Amino acid sequence: MTASPAIRTPLTANVQEDWAAGLPEETARVFDTLRQEFRVSNAILSATLDGALQLCQQGGPAPAAQQVLVFAGLFDRLAYQLRVILLALDEHSRHWRTLPNVAPLRPEYFRSVRARQVARTNYLLARLVFRGRALFFHKLGALREVLAGLQRRARQEANQIAPGGPPSAPVYWSRLEILQYDLDTCLQETTVVLKSFLCVLPATELAQFRNRLQG
Repeated sequence: MTASPAIRTPLTANVQEDWAAGLPEETARVFDTLRQEFRVSNAILSATLDGALQLCQQGGPAPAAQQVLVFAGLFDRLAYQLRVILLALDEHSRHWRTLPNVAPLRPEYFRSVRARQVARTNYLLARLVFRGRALFFHKLGALREVLAGLQRRARQEANQIAPGGPPSAPVYWSRLEILQYDLDTCLQETTVVLKSFLCVLPATELAQFRNRLQG
């Protein structure tokens, strides 16, 4: 019978030290590549949203209505990318018992009601109940829950603005702006969690983790 691997704990004290810490060359390359992909996707999403809001302010609802279809697709793609990362972190950590530093979500970093509720629950459980592995896995689950909710809301709001929808497009675009803000918060949180995870990930497991991402 194969023994379970020992729990790997970080050498650093907290996520702030993880963020400042260096990574092995190959691990750093993986992190930098993922981070750049996030940045590009988020920049394109933000530019699409800004362009649509300007069209609304200039009295051009028809172009903005068409643009929402592009925005919805970009939003869904970035949220999906982040959920893939979080799922890979969850699966690898459960299998190899990797335990990085983790900080709970902060509700004040979110703007939508549901995201704040999920973040508040995660924060309170971290203060009162969870420690160590339980806190790490609960945060991963909380982020995935927030992302799934943002995707649903973005689709619903986009359908209201799409050609043939109601004339109050600026109202719906302002709601999408809130969802995009929360998606950006999830992106930042995922990036920080990923960096802490890579700080404790042995170089011998990097290939397995990369395969999970690709799978």
